Amino acid sequence: MSELNTTFTNTLPENCSVVGRFKKSFDNMWDYFGNVEAIQFKASSDIRLFGIGLYGDGGQFKANLKLFHLRNGDDQLRKVVASMDNLSYEARPPAVVAPICFSEPILIQANIWHTISAHITKPGTKTRYRKGDFGYGNINTDGVMFTFRDSLAIADNGSSVAQGQIPQLYFQVAKESLCAE
Repeated sequence: MSELNTTFTNTLPENCSVVGRFKKSFDNMWDYFGNVEAIQFKASSDIRLFGIGLYGDGGQFKANLKLFHLRNGDDQLRKVVASMDNLSYEARPPAVVAPICFSEPILIQANIWHTISAHITKPGTKTRYRKGDFGYGNINTDGVMFTFRDSLAIADNGSSVAQGQIPQLYFQVAKESLCAE
């Protein structure tokens, strides 16, 4: 699997599903110090990952995203599958989450751990931003069980299963098996 260096779009396909990682979100509760937010996930079925949602209320943000495949589920044995650099985004009110979608969906095989990381920066003087809280370790969305766990080797700004950033994943169940790919 070679790395996909891709551009992004903020338009979600009509037929994609949304996994929400958090029960609630709160404003003025998170700092961006130029550190990295990250979370590990796996899906119970083969999926096509269209992108992720990032909190983006309060103006323009910049981010570098990376999607890693974890060999044997180990955060230390990771390979970059896709990356997007220097993207600017913001949520359009009343939304608080901005969709960040890959230019083409990424195939994710069932029960294989991946890590999504986001290096987020915000120009300006505001120092406190929105965060998700009361996160799900497991959540079933449209017949797919998603499991989340902390990414201790990559995340260095406090994002975890319980709280933080990367509140949504956008996906579609793959119609064909990915085992042969």
